Amino acid sequence: MGLINQISKNTEELESKVTEIATKIASKSPTAIKMGKRAFNRQIELGVSDAYDIASDTMVRNLLEDDADEGISAFLQKRSPVWREVV
Repeated sequence: MGLINQISKNTEELESKVTEIATKIASKSPTAIKMGKRAFNRQIELGVSDAYDIASDTMVRNLLEDDADEGISAFLQKRSPVWREVV
């Protein structure tokens, strides 16, 4: 299913990699993460076509969020984005 993309040789390497990935995820838009997690959970038991429909809808809704504007602006201005708080 493509869920495993790395293997660690020992516990220290695993912990380091998990921290690195978690830090990267935590730096992203909380709104986009929340929407993505919700979409993922809805897709788990679906066929490919229905799962793609949910993914497409989620991407469009994500682009309509204020964080999308902030992310694009930050990228163009070569600065770190300032995400809004998730309520």
